[in-house]
Amino acid sequence: MNAERWDDAANNYMYLDFIINKPDLEEIYSYYFPKFRANYNAGRRDSALYTANQIASLFDSAYVAQKKNQMAEMATIYDTQGKEMQIARQQTELSQQRLWGTGIAMVLLTAFFIVYTLYRRRAQKRLAAAHKQLETAHAELQTAYDQLEETTVAKERIESELRIARDIQMSMVPGVFPERDGLDMYAEMTPAKEVGGDLYGYVMQGNRLYFCVGDVSGKGVPASLFMAQSARLFRTLVTEGMMPADIAMRMNTELAEGNDRNMFVTMFIGLFHLDTGRLDFCNCGHNAPVIDDQFLEMKYVNQMIGVLEGVPFLGETIGDIRGSRLLVYTDGLNEAENQQKEQFGNDRILRLMADSQTLTCHEVVSKLQDAVEQHRISTDPTAAVQPEPSDDLTLMCLKLTATKNEKQ
Repeated sequence: MNAERWDDAANNYMYLDFIINKPDLEEIYSYYFPKFRANYNAGRRDSALYTANQIASLFDSAYVAQKKNQMAEMATIYDTQGKEMQIARQQTELSQQRLWGTGIAMVLLTAFFIVYTLYRRRAQKRLAAAHKQLETAHAELQTAYDQLEETTVAKERIESELRIARDIQMSMVPGVFPERDGLDMYAEMTPAKEVGGDLYGYVMQGNRLYFCVGDVSGKGVPASLFMAQSARLFRTLVTEGMMPADIAMRMNTELAEGNDRNMFVTMFIGLFHLDTGRLDFCNCGHNAPVIDDQFLEMKYVNQMIGVLEGVPFLGETIGDIRGSRLLVYTDGLNEAENQQKEQFGNDRILRLMADSQTLTCHEVVSKLQDAVEQHRISTDPTAAVQPEPSDDLTLMCLKLTATKNEKQ
């Protein structure tokens, strides 16, 4: 009690009723009043009320019992008159003390009920405030849920539209390649996102094979739209039988006009004469292709298509590349990065091409795709989340060999 450890004191006083069966006044004042104080300060309102009731009910009987004992002792000392006077005085004192005891009990009970009522009101106010906060939180949660549902529906709609756009874009690049004696050709495009900015294409005109590989600046939907326009222009201009440099110049004029977003496309445009093995080409700011295991040496690297109108484009010619394997690609190959931001690099491309002399063009493309994927995840193949491709990847491989009739 002196240390104000009210909970411990209240716990100890719990066993008081079992120890003291018939308490006298001294025990009431020495134990029950401290018991009331301990429970009240410990916040045990019901126990304090119960103890106050005990004090009120025990006080009378204990006090009367004590006075009777005192009167019996006095009876042996005083004579009858003195005893009567003493009894009268004791009865008066008993009445006064009884009145005081009743008053004290009433004060305790009144104080308890006042405190209890204030506590209940305060608790009700806290409960009302908590209920209001809960209603507000529920309303906010419902609003957030509705917004999340709307966002989810919108996201699913966008993803569905992007899947459709991807299917449309993939349908714009050929998936079937010419079957001609002596010609081996294969190409494949892998967008980094739902839609990409890479493109490739070819058109056969008798013994003339037009082909191209391009890479549009930027990514996503704008790049895919610019890619579609570039692919359409290539197929349209090829039908006029122009040389690669003229095709590049016409495409540049069309794409540069009204190009407010300053987008452009790097492109390698080639014309393969299948009867002679001659290759006419125009490189428009694109990566140098690989012939067998060496990069193609070029005199001219023209500007990208779509940047400036009226700029001339220069073409080049290789007399005969029959028997050689030509690889045209976008920078998604040489600039592919792993988790340490290390690029795939040109040297690795040349080594892989040198080791692919006996492979078909389809096998060469698959081998390079596997090598890029392995490079991208090689640092930690067991990681739960692997790095996403940093750019679109497009590969085209061609090889022309002399037919039996041509050899004769």
